[in-house]
Amino acid sequence: MLAQAAALDDPAYKFMGHWGLWGSDNYLGRFREALRRAEVCGELAMITGQASHRALATFMRVQPQASIGRLQAARDDAELALQTYEAPGGTSGLVRFQFDPRVAVRAVRSRILWIQGYGDQAMAEALACVGEGDRTHHALSQAYALLDAGAQVALLVGDLDEAERSVREHRRLIDDFGLGPLL
Repeated sequence: MLAQAAALDDPAYKFMGHWGLWGSDNYLGRFREALRRAEVCGELAMITGQASHRALATFMRVQPQASIGRLQAARDDAELALQTYEAPGGTSGLVRFQFDPRVAVRAVRSRILWIQGYGDQAMAEALACVGEGDRTHHALSQAYALLDAGAQVALLVGDLDEAERSVREHRRLIDDFGLGPLL
């Protein structure tokens, strides 16, 4: 997609190409490369002039910054992304991005809060993330919130009942929507 976007000289398509490669970099643990891609997307967002692209480029910095230990920068970017991102109408943004970006950034923010020593705030943010996932009515976003925020943070703060509830609900989503191989 990136080669096609370059051939078309379309900054919005270039953005989406870098988004896909950013996801790959993140999941493969290449966080510095993911951060560089996020910066490229920030430059492309300025060219497109789309507020949603600027917010997504900010969101894209959160995970890699947190993963390389830039916790305050990641937390600041999480705040900014949550303030500025507006989901497109319907499910088009979810299809484009696989899950709701607000859910993903809140999950990371909940873990950052725990690492920084704010256990109560981390748990509150994790539960807010699960609520945000529920509001999407999108199974992947819900499952992401339950596992990456609800269950993880509950385990970190020692709330085994909430961790078990989150895992049980995650399992139900997997079974109900046939997400087994994906999650």
